[in-house]
Amino acid sequence: MARQRATPTRRLAALLLGLLAQTVVAAVPPLRLSDLAVALNRQPEAVRADFAAIAVSAMADAFGREAENADRVDDTRWAGGVDAYARQLRTIAAGIGSDTPVRIRLSPEHSLYLLIGGTPVIVSDPRVRRQKVLEQEILERFCGLHDCTHLAPPPAHSAAAGDAAPAPAAAPAMPSSVQWSFRQYKGPTCRTDDGLAFEFRSLRDLQAKRRVCQQVVAELDTLAARLAQYAAVGTDIDWQRIALNAVPDSDRQEIRLNPNNDMLVVRLPALSRTPALFARLRPWLAAKVAGHPVAVDISDAEQLLAPLLNTEAD
Repeated sequence: MARQRATPTRRLAALLLGLLAQTVVAAVPPLRLSDLAVALNRQPEAVRADFAAIAVSAMADAFGREAENADRVDDTRWAGGVDAYARQLRTIAAGIGSDTPVRIRLSPEHSLYLLIGGTPVIVSDPRVRRQKVLEQEILERFCGLHDCTHLAPPPAHSAAAGDAAPAPAAAPAMPSSVQWSFRQYKGPTCRTDDGLAFEFRSLRDLQAKRRVCQQVVAELDTLAARLAQYAAVGTDIDWQRIALNAVPDSDRQEIRLNPNNDMLVVRLPALSRTPALFARLRPWLAAKVAGHPVAVDISDAEQLLAPLLNTEAD
C-alpha cells in the first residue's frame, strides 16, 4: 500500500504536536540564532524547512499577541495591520513542506532572514525589546525537535599565560544566489535568481566585481525583506520617491517611505554609494516586495558600480 504524502499543514501540525508531546526537554546548547542559521545552510533541505516552519510560526504567535494587545488599547489601525501580517505568516508556515526551498541568510547588519520559496521573511518580533525572547523561543522549539549539539560553534579556548589571544573568527559567509556567465564578445554578467543581471564591459578586476556584486545583491535582499514587512502591516510605500539618506553621525541610512514620514533605518553601505543604481532598481524592489520579481538588466553596471569598484582598486 502506497504511503500517503503528508501535506504541509499536517507536517507543521506534526512538528508542533511533537514538541508539545515531549516529556523531556532537550537542553539547548550555548547557541545564538545567527550561529544556528549559518550551520543550517549545511544541513539537508528538510531540516531547513523545519526551522523555517518553526521560526515563522513563532513570529505569527508574536504578531498575533501584539495585535490583541493593540486592540485592547484601541489602536485599531495598528492592530488591523499587525493581525493581517500574523495571518500571512500563518499561511506561509502552513505551506512549508519538507521539499520547500529555504535559504537562511544574515544581512550586513546581522539580521536573520529567510527566503521561503522566494518569499522574504525577516525574523523579528514586533517589539524590538522582545527580539531576544523570540530568538530564544525559536531555538528551544527547533532544538527540541533536532539535536543542536553538533550545530553549536566550538567553544573558545582561553589563551595560556603569555600567549597572544587568538584573533576573532570572521563571520562565515552565507550561500550566495549570484551566478556568473561569460560569453564571447560580451563582458561578464552577474545574475541573481530573482531577475537581476549586472552586465560588465570587461574581465578587468573580476575579483573586485564579484565582491561588489555579491554585496549589492545581499543589501538588496535585506532591503526587500524589510520593506516587505512594512508593506505587510499596511504601511504605504511611495516607490517613485524612496531614496537613501545618510543618518548623521551613524553608518546607517534612512528611507522615507511616504509623505506621512514613515521611516526605515537600515545599514546599506554599498547601495548608499550608488544612488543612480538604487533609483534604477526601485521598480524591481516594488515587484519583489509584491512577490512577483521582474527581470531587470543593468547593462551599464561598470559605470553605476564605479564608486565601489574604484574603492576596491585603491
